Amino acid sequence: MLAATPVLAHSEGYGPWGDHMMGGWGYGPGILGGLMMLVFWGLIIALIVMAVRWFSDQRGGGGKSSDALDILKDRLARGEIDPE
Repeated sequence: MLAATPVLAHSEGYGPWGDHMMGGWGYGPGILGGLMMLVFWGLIIALIVMAVRWFSDQRGGGGKSSDALDILKDRLARGEIDPE
């Protein structure tokens, strides 16, 4: 009971709800807070997708350019093509 006494004694507030709604900060984050949440999670998902692609390329998933270079080296060694 003694701990609740200062709260009950304070009757003035910041808005029509007193200081009960969001601690006196108004109506909350509104639409800007929702948009920022979407941007945040969009960035997190994009970073995860980029990391997965990068790791798959490091394991040999994107080795098409080295395969083409190997084919050219083999053809040059067999004499089918010249260095020019």
